[in-house]
Amino acid sequence: MRDDPIKNEAEIADVAKVFLELSNWSLYPEVVIDLFNGRPDFIGVKGSLCQVIECKKTLSYPVIEQLARWQIDAEKRKEWHRKGYEQKIAVPHLLIAFVSRTNGSMSDLKKIMLEQYRIGVYSISKRPNMRTRNIQSQPYISISDERYWTIVWGSYEYTIHQDVAPKIQHGSRKTAHRIIELLNDDMRCAQAGVKGGETDYMTPFKRTMNRVRAVLEDGKELHIQHIINDIRPLGGHHYVSDKVAMASISKFIDKFEIAKRTREYGAWFVIENHEPSNEKSI
Repeated sequence: MRDDPIKNEAEIADVAKVFLELSNWSLYPEVVIDLFNGRPDFIGVKGSLCQVIECKKTLSYPVIEQLARWQIDAEKRKEWHRKGYEQKIAVPHLLIAFVSRTNGSMSDLKKIMLEQYRIGVYSISKRPNMRTRNIQSQPYISISDERYWTIVWGSYEYTIHQDVAPKIQHGSRKTAHRIIELLNDDMRCAQAGVKGGETDYMTPFKRTMNRVRAVLEDGKELHIQHIINDIRPLGGHHYVSDKVAMASISKFIDKFEIAKRTREYGAWFVIENHEPSNEKSI
């Protein structure tokens, strides 16, 4: 039976998500953190292990570069280590690409790059589900082998092949925990594999402003200094200092019309005609 085409990167991301979650990984899609200048499709955590996953239709050189940048950036940041910024260096334990399976062979150059950067590759194929009786809406793994898995999901079967096994990244044993420590449950709201502008990923800025909104929700008049103090138990802000936070947050409270200024002088704010907010967070 011929394979059905996989529609897009979002479908690959959906299958990868199901496979990894059935394998007991906790996933954080489209994560933005200060330790990496990028937005991987997933960061996965299982116990103390951390992996980064990219989901693409093909194993292109840009995909390999996206994953390799974790090591490349870490090498560049080693200069920071000498300047006391070692906490900004972080490498996940594993780097993995999920792609659509093809009949073609992998080029020698790609094999060399994958070996050099210790990147793993999993390819996905799709065909109609031949189990026509008692089709289940919830996906499950029907076949599991060391390098081969079949997921039954509704009307389709997805077969996942481990084409290249990932290897533990150099430096990850000492630094991967820094990535895990920056992950929060509110980072799990996005959908991986969709085009920019079509997903709602969490950023440090959004998290800060959501905390600001939360402390203003009770309808009390608050000075910006009170707001800064009140968000500390909720996790604080992402700015380099309270002084910068006070100026920036005041500006964005005005810009996003989170609350009204109540005094001619000074940054005092209140939510007028207070009702519990059902609006979408920033």
